[in-house]
Amino acid sequence: MRYMRFVLSGLLVALFLFMTTATFAQDVINIGDTVEGTINNADVQYTINLEAGQLVIMAITAINADVYVSVIDSQFLEIAYDYGDTTDLPYVAFIVPATGTYTIRLGSYGSSTRFTLSVKLGDISSVTVNSPVDIQFNGTPQFFSFEGNAGDVVTILASNPNYLSIDMELFGPDGTSVSKNSNIFYYNQLRRVILPLSGVYFLKLSSVSVSDVAETVTLSVATDELLSLDNGSVTVTILAGDVDFDVVRFTAKAGTTYVLNVAVDNPDKGANIEFSLGVDEYGFDISASARIRNISAGSFEFSPRVDGVISFIVSEESFFSFGDAPTNITLSITTK
Repeated sequence: MRYMRFVLSGLLVALFLFMTTATFAQDVINIGDTVEGTINNADVQYTINLEAGQLVIMAITAINADVYVSVIDSQFLEIAYDYGDTTDLPYVAFIVPATGTYTIRLGSYGSSTRFTLSVKLGDISSVTVNSPVDIQFNGTPQFFSFEGNAGDVVTILASNPNYLSIDMELFGPDGTSVSKNSNIFYYNQLRRVILPLSGVYFLKLSSVSVSDVAETVTLSVATDELLSLDNGSVTVTILAGDVDFDVVRFTAKAGTTYVLNVAVDNPDKGANIEFSLGVDEYGFDISASARIRNISAGSFEFSPRVDGVISFIVSEESFFSFGDAPTNITLSITTK
């Protein structure tokens, strides 16, 4: 009887391992695969092995429900996400930050639905620093690469005569996000970005509006000058339609109270300065802003929470333009 129980237990363990292995094998997908399934009450998950530097594109179709897709790394960090409905379907395109196994999670809001998921590699076009190129852009994500050295300062501009709204995000050689323009107010550029590492950088262009007709966009990655308040005052010139904002940096110490002095030669347009003081205990960014208008100067106190470099985003305060004259804004910092 003991022998029979032992054999039976061994068979059950073997059957369990076989079923686990079989289920896991069904959940693994590869580049180039298209899979179909049903989302009911729970999310559907797949695993996929990816290599660092790959441009991966995932497209999802759904029959009758709003769906979302999330890509998660081995440390449970979400590296890509999108959601949509039956008319605006989820679509993610991302650069793989590190070689390894990733989880693809699909879910729906509300009702169950049939879905199709396709995974493929995308193309990355190489651009040369200080050599603008014309591209055709309709809002679908496009990726570009360029060589950069640690400490280089670059300005990236995507210009179009029809003022297309273009989202831009720059990724470093290690796959992490370096800079992005998530606010339409900052137009289609990443200004005076300090490159943290030497190697190949990846630039993503996309838009919330995808058109059937592509338009010509001039893309440039140009070397630029670092503007810093560490050695004294800095004056920036804002000219609508040319330079709509600028970036000035300052190396700060946590807990120190600083006074930001702002002077403007065009009080009608004024000055607007936005910056971050670090994060709170919950991990949320603490943002600050200083604005003056109809006066020629003003002072503002601030105290950063962490040591490091503060980036001041400088622009005109007035949304409307009163004439075509440029606005000169001078910043300086003192300690209190």
